[in-house]
Formats: sequence, structure tokens, C-alpha cells
Amino acid sequence: MSKKSMISMALAAVLLIAAIVLSIVLFGGISTLPDGAKQFKSVVNGCSKMSASAVQSNYGRSSFYSAPSLVGCETIDDYMKSCGLKFSYMNEEGNTTQKVYFVSASESDEFEDSWFTQDEFSFIQAVVGADYLNAEGETKTAYRGFTVVCSKNGGILGIS
Repeated sequence: MSKKSMISMALAAVLLIAAIVLSIVLFGGISTLPDGAKQFKSVVNGCSKMSASAVQSNYGRSSFYSAPSLVGCETIDDYMKSCGLKFSYMNEEGNTTQKVYFVSASESDEFEDSWFTQDEFSFIQAVVGADYLNAEGETKTAYRGFTVVCSKNGGILGIS
């Protein structure tokens, strides 16, 4: 091989490594979500799209909790309130949600000493963002953390 082709190959390898590192930094790397976070993300996306089936299909089956009733829900706010995704701006007259989105989630050890057995349930702390119009027509963004109770068998059991 000529010196010029070796330099070109080395430069291509360096650029490939730089592209991989840059994509990891820009796109959050390779991370896994805790149990139940994918279902919670789907519920949040379902609320934003006002899709009852997308919301309800992610809830677990339990004798003490069931999927929320979305009958009569006409706005994103209606869907969010039915699921327990309430933001303080919703209490003010004239504010309307334009979009709601999942931001992040992590496992929670907050309930380790509770009466729940860790073999049956998992708890996650999730952050949700919401873009809304205030009464003056200005676009605002709000963020809030939620505790999500998930069944180890799959599905969300509760959001608070």
C-alpha cells in the first residue's frame, strides 16, 4: 500500500470513531429504560395524540387498579387528567396543552421499605414535559416529575 492510501484509511478510521462518539453524545448514548418506562412513555405519547387505545393498552391488569376511563376525553388536557398527569398550569383558566412528551425515567428505591413486595412491583421516577398556550397566547413549557407503579408482569398500575 502506498503511504497516501494508508493515511486516507487512518483518517477514515479516526472520522468513523469521531462520528460514533458524537452520535453517543448527541443522542444520549445507549441507555436502557427501567421496567415500565416504555409503557409510561407510550401512555404520555397516547395522551399527546389523544389516542385512547394507545393509552389503555399500556396499563396492567390488576384487581385493585384498572386503566383510566377515557370516555368523553376531547382534549390533551382531558387525557392527561384521566391518567393522573396533572400540571399546575392546568388549574389556571385559559391555559391549553399543545403537546405532552416523555423526558426521562429512572428506577426509584423510594418504596424499598414499603408493604409492596419488590418481586411484584417496580417503581420509576419519570419526568414529563408539556408545551402549552397561556391565556395571553404565549407558548410556555412546564416539566413535572411523576412516580409510576408498574407490575412486574407488565403494565402500569398507577401514576401519581
